[in-house]
Amino acid sequence: MTEREGAKPIIPTVISMSNPHVRWLGGGCCSDGCGEGSAAVITYVRLDQTMTDGDIEKCGGPSTKPMTETRVWENRDGKLVNVHFHKS
Repeated sequence: MTEREGAKPIIPTVISMSNPHVRWLGGGCCSDGCGEGSAAVITYVRLDQTMTDGDIEKCGGPSTKPMTETRVWENRDGKLVNVHFHKS
């Protein structure tokens, strides 16, 4: 079920990450997790879940809104900086 217009949330939205995948790019490690590459691409499905008031047939009940997100992080002076974000 997806979020419907006019439905009022009765609990705070719960946001979770599903099926994350990380790919390190540029020199350094990829498989042992030490994160020494020059950049990383992270893809995942973001799930926004909430419960709305009212009858289910009139926009109420549980609501889940999935979105695919991609983020590109660059290693700058030992710190990861988000340099690109895309959501669809």
